[in-house]
Amino acid sequence: MNYLIDFKNALSKRLKNNRIECVFCNEIICKEDILILSKVNTPIIIEQYIANYTPIIIKKINRSIELLKISDFELIDNRFLMFSRVNGIEIICFDTNNINSANEWDIVNYSNNFLIAKTIESYLTNKIWAFVDREREFWKQEQY
Repeated sequence: MNYLIDFKNALSKRLKNNRIECVFCNEIICKEDILILSKVNTPIIIEQYIANYTPIIIKKINRSIELLKISDFELIDNRFLMFSRVNGIEIICFDTNNINSANEWDIVNYSNNFLIAKTIESYLTNKIWAFVDREREFWKQEQY
C-alpha cells in the first residue's frame, strides 16, 4: 500500500506549500456503510484501499476533487460504484462488472464510460495531481 503513503506525502507537500486547500472527513466506518460492497465482487486491493484511506476534498482555485466517504458511495445501475467526484459534476466510478488484468476494477467516468485508469494507485498518484496541478481533464478524451 505504498501508493497511499505516496499520495499522503504528495498531499502534505502541497498543503505545506499552500498550493491546495483540503477538507478532511474523519469517518468512522460502520457495518452498514460497507454493505454496499457486499453487492459486488470486491478485489482485495480495493478492499485494502477502502479500509485505509481518508475521505477528502482537495481544492485549488476553481477546481476540486473529492474522495467520498464510504457512506456516500453509490452503486449505480448495479455496476458502477461511485467513489469520487470532480468539480461536484463528474462522477468517477469503479466499474464492478469485471476484474481487469491488474486484479482491480477499471476506473471510469460514469457519464461517458471513459476509461480513466486501471488501478486505484494510478488514480491517486497520477490522475488527481494532473488535474490539481495542471488542470488536465482526465475524465474525458483530451485534445492535444
